[in-house]
Amino acid sequence: MSEQATVPVEESNPNEVGMKMIPLSLIIEPGFRLREPQRDSSEYQELFQSIKSKGVLQSVSVRPITKDGVQKYELIDGTQRFNCSMDAGKTHIPCIIREMTDQEAKEIQIVNNIVRVDQKHAEVGKMLKDMLNNDMTLTVPELARRISKSPTYVQDRLQLTKLKPEFQELVNQQKIPLVNAVMLARFDEDHQAELLDSAMKDPAEKFLPEARERKKEIDKAKREARAEGPPTFTPIARVRKKDDLIAEREAVASGGASLVVSYIGTCGVQITPGVNEIAGHTLDWVLRLDAKTLAAEKSKWEQEQKLKAEKSKKLAEERAKKKAEKEAEASKVKL
Repeated sequence: MSEQATVPVEESNPNEVGMKMIPLSLIIEPGFRLREPQRDSSEYQELFQSIKSKGVLQSVSVRPITKDGVQKYELIDGTQRFNCSMDAGKTHIPCIIREMTDQEAKEIQIVNNIVRVDQKHAEVGKMLKDMLNNDMTLTVPELARRISKSPTYVQDRLQLTKLKPEFQELVNQQKIPLVNAVMLARFDEDHQAELLDSAMKDPAEKFLPEARERKKEIDKAKREARAEGPPTFTPIARVRKKDDLIAEREAVASGGASLVVSYIGTCGVQITPGVNEIAGHTLDWVLRLDAKTLAAEKSKWEQEQKLKAEKSKKLAEERAKKKAEKEAEASKVKL
């Protein structure tokens, strides 16, 4: 799928600042890449030849940023077009400039890449997992809504991230049918290797029932193995409730009875004001109230407020301009 003509540009966007030709030297790629330029692929070479002879026909998307005190632009959408332009020796590229936060930029990049690599199911799974990891409040149904897909679509591709990396690549190459790959991902890595050939060669109507039976056998063997030995206690890590942590932090700050400080005392450590201070800093870190985290969150909040203010100012200017144009038009009609 060529980026030159298949990715639609939104006609109206409230965050859109404008469009102009920008020197390639002022554009930087994001700190993370979802896809590396596939320079050896026929798709890349076709796009390269098109841009070399005709230039970039579809604008890339960027957002203004300041880097080392210099006004630059971070690439949001159009990695292939940008790299082809660089390789073709171009000096400028048409850009749509949009204001957005770091999180908004990353989400747009992921969604756009999902559209382009839809047949690379395991790669899509990694992108979806990245979106969930970046927003702990995001649910599978909400994620599905954001990318205009069904929850089953999302769940199946997330399941593929449990496959061995080399098996995920086979899925991307369409050497393992999607339904077989989703079933294969339900097994541990050793059993994935055992069933790989069947997953690649057998049709779903043969592979799926056989794989389900094999899964039952494996699960049964595990249960029997556990039943043979004496029961053992296995500790499970759990996060304490937020209210308990806040109460503990207040106890440390006030010098009251603290479970953390008491526990440190049972380890043979003499309780001193310094120990209380360390316990307080540790709880601050757990609650994300430590100085470094607060400074980072404040900086992010200030940046978001700045973007909102700039957006509001831009919209107000546009409304005022349109109003003035309408009034001028009305005056001409009267004359």
